[in-house]
Amino acid sequence: MPEKKAKAAKPVSKAQPEQSKPEQPQPEPMPAPKPSEQQLAKISDLVQDDRNANKGTKRGREFVARSLKEYGAGRSILLDRKGRIIAGNKTVEQAGAAGLQDVVIVPCDGTKLVAVQRTDLDLNDPKARELALADNRAAELGLEWDPKVLHDLSAELDLKPFFSEQEQRAMFGREHAGGGGGLSEADKARFSVAESLAEFAPTEEEMAVLKGRKVLVEFSGGKDSSAATLWVHHFLPEAEVILMYADLGSEFPTMPQHLIASRDFFGSRFILKILRSKVTIYEELDKQGWPSPHFPWCHEILHETLDNFVAGFKAEEVVIVRGGRASERSRLHGKVQESRFLVVERMKDYKFFQPLYFSQKEICEKLIADVQMPLWEGYGRGLCRTACRICPGQRTEAYAATRANFPDTWSELVWWENRLGPGTWQSGGPSGSEKKDFTRMANSGEQRFRDHQAARSGATAPQADAEQQ
Repeated sequence: MPEKKAKAAKPVSKAQPEQSKPEQPQPEPMPAPKPSEQQLAKISDLVQDDRNANKGTKRGREFVARSLKEYGAGRSILLDRKGRIIAGNKTVEQAGAAGLQDVVIVPCDGTKLVAVQRTDLDLNDPKARELALADNRAAELGLEWDPKVLHDLSAELDLKPFFSEQEQRAMFGREHAGGGGGLSEADKARFSVAESLAEFAPTEEEMAVLKGRKVLVEFSGGKDSSAATLWVHHFLPEAEVILMYADLGSEFPTMPQHLIASRDFFGSRFILKILRSKVTIYEELDKQGWPSPHFPWCHEILHETLDNFVAGFKAEEVVIVRGGRASERSRLHGKVQESRFLVVERMKDYKFFQPLYFSQKEICEKLIADVQMPLWEGYGRGLCRTACRICPGQRTEAYAATRANFPDTWSELVWWENRLGPGTWQSGGPSGSEKKDFTRMANSGEQRFRDHQAARSGATAPQADAEQQ
């Protein structure tokens, strides 16, 4: 039998030479909870939150269902005292499809963390690592805020700890038809097939609202707002007109010349106001990173710049004219309004009017060509719209055009991408979720860009190289 002193070695004194430390023993597995501390219930007994502010996404639901089938349940969900789901609604929705029927409920008052211990996993195993990735990815893919639910909740809760004022404006600054001058189905059908400016004449109800007001045009220099300005020039010949252009500090170099040429085309009745934003796109880009389709913070800068100017006029004295079209709105938002008038919630006291709302884009182009109104040179060089020059939401052919015809702007895009990482609004890669970089976008649009240039010159477009397909 070993001597007793071997069992109770004394600590080493400072005078003694330092001895090597023994290896740290691996921690023993944590004991399983006592049966009295948990309850077993059916998942079907849980009650979903009927005011869940997360609408969820189709891809997110599919991802959760696949994750549950491949890895089993990981993170716990959260219930209130009555068994209603506080957090984890989407997980519970997909649990049944994954073959899960039971739920272990651990009562807790929030003063202790509740940890789910998977006895079949070791963190060093690939499956455990994959589950860790799946847990974070599911939360990312499955989130889509429901503005209506959040708006309703804002009457009861202060949302400032969760969303900045800018984010709230982006979600709640919604637009809808209204403000007078409703259209009949016959009027809408007539406008949808109209091919000349005269066919877009205002109805008596619309003219009753428009007559006698000063007209403020949201003028981007693009085709839609140019065609809307033509409408104002033709049908409101006595109105004082102000062309409002928001300069966010990221315009293409030739835009100021185009704005002045457009103003001169309409004559002295039209006043051009170039409104400079309080902060530039570049300042915010460096702070916030690339704007995204879900949070296009650049739109907030645009709206704030225009709204601040409009607010200097009494609501009953002006009408704000826009170049929006139903086909574009339907593509982006999946809905079409019933009137050419628009209510903008953040400026709900003001009248907004979209004279060519029910037209098609090619008609706007035709109206401009018919009167030989100045067209921004960027269109002729392959660009698709008058967005800011470093916009991450352009079409692929626009990036090909930028690379070919605007080398300084292309270098600028690449510089910001090296600084911030890819940020285009299109995804790809093996997982289907990786942001495409600008070079891949330009390569994808190279042939369409060449076809566009060839169509303008009447030649046959050469085929893009294989690496540019």
